[in-house]
Amino acid sequence: MKEIVIVGGGTAGWMAAISIGAKFPEKQITVIDPEVIGPIGVGESVTGVVLSFVNEYGLSLGEFFRRCDVTYKTGVWFKQWQGPGTEYINPIDSPPDYFATYYSCHLEEFYAMVAASGARLGEVQLYSQLMRANRTDHFRKADGSINDLNAKVSCHFNALKVAAWLKEIAVSRKNIRHVDGVIESFEQHPESGEVTKLRTRGGGEVSGDLFLDCSGFHRLLLAKAYQPKWKSYSDYIRVDAAIPAFTAYAPGQAVPNYTMATAMTNGWIWQVPTQERLGRGYVFSTRYTSVEDAAKEMRAMGVDPGENPRVLKFDPGRFEKMWMGNVCAIGLSGGFVEPLEATTIHGMVVQIRLLTDLFLPFCTRESIRTMAEQYNRLAVMGFDDFIDFVGM
Repeated sequence: MKEIVIVGGGTAGWMAAISIGAKFPEKQITVIDPEVIGPIGVGESVTGVVLSFVNEYGLSLGEFFRRCDVTYKTGVWFKQWQGPGTEYINPIDSPPDYFATYYSCHLEEFYAMVAASGARLGEVQLYSQLMRANRTDHFRKADGSINDLNAKVSCHFNALKVAAWLKEIAVSRKNIRHVDGVIESFEQHPESGEVTKLRTRGGGEVSGDLFLDCSGFHRLLLAKAYQPKWKSYSDYIRVDAAIPAFTAYAPGQAVPNYTMATAMTNGWIWQVPTQERLGRGYVFSTRYTSVEDAAKEMRAMGVDPGENPRVLKFDPGRFEKMWMGNVCAIGLSGGFVEPLEATTIHGMVVQIRLLTDLFLPFCTRESIRTMAEQYNRLAVMGFDDFIDFVGM
């Protein structure tokens, strides 16, 4: 498995290229990422895995913040979910980090004590107080260094700028090359069914041993080459569309250090702060309302989607197999839940880690079928866990 071809760039494709290229310098990686098909790019609220990725692969944290409009995320502020006027805070720090001693049931005892006292669990953690004060637990020490001893902070960023930054880093690596082309067709081995080469619109051909489908909702390779069965989550996830919008900061307005999720009649509205703007949007269900009425709801909440709102349609669900033959899907090309709780990029990074740490070191033409079976088992478990998590 010396030649790895990644179909699609975006956050998934370029993260996969950087990760695999760093851990397997002997492998040649080709990323087919056409300039004419850009990523969705509506802004992202993510978990801590992205900052971990930046640190693990020796990327510059300062450059990441400067180049990608990154802001701190200390938690998620939910409004109206238990009725008008209600709210609850979900801080993302870990109470045991501040305990003098630690043992296995310490956290459960702590929460039991809090509940018995009548306090709300989300309000007793440090980050809930920092969210209300719009501060973080990073501060400059006397020697000029930054204290982040217990910091569990995550981040928000501009997805388009992240993809561009990661691409710039990736193509500077000796074993990663970029092909600017739109895939028109592919060839499969007549006996094994494995994909052998891809053809681009300009007549170019790219051969490979293993193909990673990072083409997002376009699903250009796995779905077309193998037609895996689709498992719908529509009985559990009712929303199926989103209208993104952007709002400029008012003069002097402070940048929030949290994601906000506000319940609506037919879904919920997100608010994701980047350095340049507030990313906002309405995730809703077309079963219960129209695009026009959803846009009216947004305007009533002070969110302007514009004259001709951009509508993103999605089908919550996943393929029953995300690795078939020699094609493995990463991220949206294999499935999608919904934007709540930032599971999309989190799951994508976990999939990349599964490949680099568990499967690629041992993947050969003889073992690839077993590798695929194990990957599918773990990836499917992850997606089904997300359904339970978002449902709760």
